[in-house]
Amino acid sequence: MKKFAILFAGLFLMTFAFQSVNAQGPATGVAETSATIIAPIAITKQKDLNFGNIAALTTAQQVTVTPAGDRNSTEPQGLPNATPGTITAASFTVTGLENATYSIELPTTLEVTSDEIRC
Repeated sequence: MKKFAILFAGLFLMTFAFQSVNAQGPATGVAETSATIIAPIAITKQKDLNFGNIAALTTAQQVTVTPAGDRNSTEPQGLPNATPGTITAASFTVTGLENATYSIELPTTLEVTSDEIRC
């Protein structure tokens, strides 16, 4: 019986000692990927803003140019009709992602003294 117990214990130890253990490998998964490459917004000047000829007055005047190129003044005598000069509204072409938004920020005042323009 003693030999049987030793034999049984030896078989028991050999069975577990040589048992291979299979560890679970790393988990993997597959996902579809996509991206949309967009063109960055670009703004290209087409025309400069030109107020045309404005007469120097002793009083301040406010001159505006509409998108259509018409100009107005708070002092009409400051806009010579005989020699208006070239009057153009500024215009730009904006390209980029369709339906993207952008904003335009203009100065609140523009002061012209002699040949200088100050914002």
